[in-house]
Amino acid sequence: MLNFAKAITNGVIPLGGVVCRDALFDAMMTGPEHVIEFFHGYTYSGHPVACAAAIATLDLYEEEDLFARAGKMGVALGDAMHSALKASPR
Repeated sequence: MLNFAKAITNGVIPLGGVVCRDALFDAMMTGPEHVIEFFHGYTYSGHPVACAAAIATLDLYEEEDLFARAGKMGVALGDAMHSALKASPR
């Protein structure tokens, strides 16, 4: 389980989150009807500006396929670093 907050927005807008494996999430969300599943809260939970910015950012990641683009750029950067290391005198 990974908890994150504040730094995700550079501390400017209050936003936080939790990331966990499906099995862990499913275990926490299963229980008696009268029990709150995974009772928790974040810094300023549900802050409307933070949530709007987060949704807009996720939409942008999807529209511009930024994760695939980052993967391609990572390969290009790795190749450039490899070439630079081969060319530099030791």
